[in-house]
Amino acid sequence: LRRFSGENKGIHVILEKNIPVGAGLGGGSSDAAAVLLGLKDFWNINIDDQTLSTLALELGSDVPYFLHDKSAYATGRGEILDYFDLNIPCWIIVVYPNIHVPTPWAYNNLRTKSKTIAASGDNLKTVLLENIQQPRRLTQLLRNDFEPLVMQTHEPVMRLKQTLAALGAEFAQMSGSGSSVYGLFSDERLAHEALGELRKSFQVFLTPPHFHPGA
Repeated sequence: LRRFSGENKGIHVILEKNIPVGAGLGGGSSDAAAVLLGLKDFWNINIDDQTLSTLALELGSDVPYFLHDKSAYATGRGEILDYFDLNIPCWIIVVYPNIHVPTPWAYNNLRTKSKTIAASGDNLKTVLLENIQQPRRLTQLLRNDFEPLVMQTHEPVMRLKQTLAALGAEFAQMSGSGSSVYGLFSDERLAHEALGELRKSFQVFLTPPHFHPGA
């Protein structure tokens, strides 16, 4: 950002990490995007969204996503973003199993690169919009290509996915390149019971239905 703007001022940043590292939750990328946005305002830099996104892409493939609110369908390296409203009617539980999965390791060892499993050939955005009201259907329609790699290497991640299903999650899947696993719960009581059980061993995050990014 300094290179682009010619700004010669410095900055001192204290970063408090709340999102676990190596969890597949985009914690580092969201931090990077937040710093870019903060410095843009702090240094009063006049920069358009496309240029800022280009600079963000230099830091990481998913950093541009975090420059804006809403959900997005990403293609290319992750920089081609189609933002849309995704109203999730479920309680979302995200569990970090205290396992650090380095993102470079996951990508370097990924062998299978599949697309969304959908008979119609629809993309991820379409599949989600058409089926999010019936999360059980997503089990047959979606998969995370990183899951076999990570779960074969880190068995606790596989057990955690099984545990979420046993506790009432209608859909459970690993997040990103791991190691966090999330579950969608339609039943509030089951969600809170699962939260209490999982908190005994793991770091757990609970999001209520109809959450809107940036709200």
